[in-house]
Formats: sequence, C-alpha cells, structure tokens
Amino acid sequence: MGRWGDGEMGRWERRGDTGTFFFALFVVGYSRRRIFKFRRQVFWLTTQVFWFTTQLFWFTTQVFWLTTQVFWLTTQVF
Repeated sequence: MGRWGDGEMGRWERRGDTGTFFFALFVVGYSRRRIFKFRRQVFWLTTQVFWFTTQLFWFTTQVFWLTTQVFWLTTQVF
C-alpha cells in the first residue's frame, strides 16, 4: 500500500518521511518553548500575586496595630 515500513517503498521514496520527522521535531521544540514561556509567565504572575498578598497583609497589620494603639490610648485617658 506504499506505507513506510511495509517493504514496498524504495529507499528514495522514503525521503519525505525524513522531512516529516524533522517537521515533527520542530513542532515539538516550538511547543516546548511556548510551554516554557507559559511557565515563566505563570511563575511571574504567582510572584506578583504573592507580593501583592504580602503587601495587603502588611497594610492590614499596620492598620490593626494603629487601631490597637489608638484604642489603648483612649482607655488610658479616660
């Protein structure tokens, strides 16, 4: 039937499969680069979210500490 490996095709007729093989390698390599880029973007986004959460927690802690100090001062005055 002319498929590769069944013995009907000659050596020179199989040369197209080499191009298909290299094209498949190119596609796999390109996909791996895109996946790596996607992983870098996910890492960057996770870092930014973690940094924002840390800043929010720090701000909340400062507000809580300030209100605690104000409450403590008002209880000392009266």
